[in-house]
Order: sequence, then structure tokens, then C-alpha cells
Amino acid sequence: MKIQGLDNKITIQEENQIIHIDKDCSIHIEYAMDATVCIEISANVELVETYVGTQNLTIQKTITVNQNCVLKRFVSNEMNQATLLLDEKVVCKRDSHVRCAYVDLASINETVKYTYQLVEPNAQVEVRYAGMAHLENKKAVDMTMHHLAPFTSATMDNYGVVREAGTLVIDGTGRIDRGMMQSSSHQVNKILVFDKTSKAQANPYLFIDEYDVKASHGASVGKIDEEHLYYLQSRGLNRYEAMHLVVYGYFIPVMEYIENESLKEEFSSSLMEKVGV
Repeated sequence: MKIQGLDNKITIQEENQIIHIDKDCSIHIEYAMDATVCIEISANVELVETYVGTQNLTIQKTITVNQNCVLKRFVSNEMNQATLLLDEKVVCKRDSHVRCAYVDLASINETVKYTYQLVEPNAQVEVRYAGMAHLENKKAVDMTMHHLAPFTSATMDNYGVVREAGTLVIDGTGRIDRGMMQSSSHQVNKILVFDKTSKAQANPYLFIDEYDVKASHGASVGKIDEEHLYYLQSRGLNRYEAMHLVVYGYFIPVMEYIENESLKEEFSSSLMEKVGV
């Protein structure tokens, strides 16, 4: 399939789908069945991806971002009463720039793996993930930035909230191979735990095989700061309202990566509904 127009919407209806995008445009891809999908980006593209439906999904996906191309992604999970198994690989070539916001507020079980491969010099990746596990759902998220060329940069910020007996595990990995000098890999992983029935893990990893690089990682798992709650309650909110307002604010950094105003409003409304603001 070759995409050349503006504001195209594609619903995946075949097990094997190849999509070529070679003109600046906005694309919306909807996943509603098991599939293996290959997407090749040869332009400056705004890509919206949505997982939908009530049936279990198994998706294998490869996105290739070619030289000098810019890819801005917004990926949302809107599934219900199902399971998602996802293996996604994004290959970034010379002077490409990928900026992505992942939003996952779905009440489902899932195991997802995101691997960004920076395979040529000056490739840049910026990713922010917002995930919620609740209603006894179990979610495992594996996010990897793999530097396979020198002079590459990658940052990822992962934010999670766990409540109502949910389980959320976030593994963040930065990997810089030998000889990939002047590369940088940075990550932050933060999870808020709402109650004693919920479980969370934030696991940051760095595998560095080169001296001339910059790399950092951080992780935190904890409950809502009582001082923040006290301050909000002193301004007239009850404890329940204060807790949910803190959660809403917790995901604000991800909204900064959503440049499309209508998508930003949609995420904001969905978030307010999920956290009860």
C-alpha cells in the first residue's frame, strides 16, 4: 500500500500489511486484528496509531524511518476486555528524528515490547509513555533504545499509575555498542502506586560498551506524596479528589509530546474519565 494523500485512515484488515509513505502527510492506522505490519517512512509524517476492539490482539510491527525524515507519533490503546501482545521495532536511519507519545489507559492485560534501533549517525529518538494498570489487570512494558551507530541520541520518559489491584512492570533499557562514540542515552521511569492491593516495578538498565558517550537512568516507585495531598485538601478538595488531581498532573509531561490539539483534548478527556477528575 502506497500513501500519498493527506489525512488518510487505514484499518488493518490483512494478516500481512506493507505500507509505504513517501509524501508529507497525516496518517491514522487502526489495529483491530492479528497482523504483521511493516511501515516505511520516506517523508515528514504525523502518524496516529490506535489499538481497538474487544478481541485479543497479537501484533508484530516494524517501522523504518529513512534518512532526513521526521516522524511524529501518537499511539493509544483503546481496547476493552481483551489481551494485547505487541512486538514493535522502529529503525532510525541517518539524520532522522522520531518523537512519540504512547498512551495506554486501557483496562486489559498486555505484554508489549518497544525496540528503537538507531542504525545510522545523527538519528534522534524522543519517547514518552503514560500507562495505567487497574481493575486487576497486569501490564508488562519493555522499552529499549539500542545505539548501533555513533553520534546518535535517545531519551525515554516512562510514567505509570497502578490502582485497584493492578500490576505494572516497566523495563527501560539503554544499550550503546562498542565504537558508537558521541552517543547519548537517557531514561526516567516513574510509577505511582495508589493502594496496597497494587504492584509495580520500574527497572532501568544501561549496557554501555564505549567510553566516549553520555548515559543516565533513574527510577522511582512510590505512593502519592502526603504533603501534596495535604496542600490540595487545604484548598478545598477532599482526599479522593486530591489524589486524582495529582495523577492527572503526573501524566502532563506526556501531553507535551502531543502536538495535535484534537488528540491532546481527546487524551485529556480520557484521562479525566479514567482517574475520576
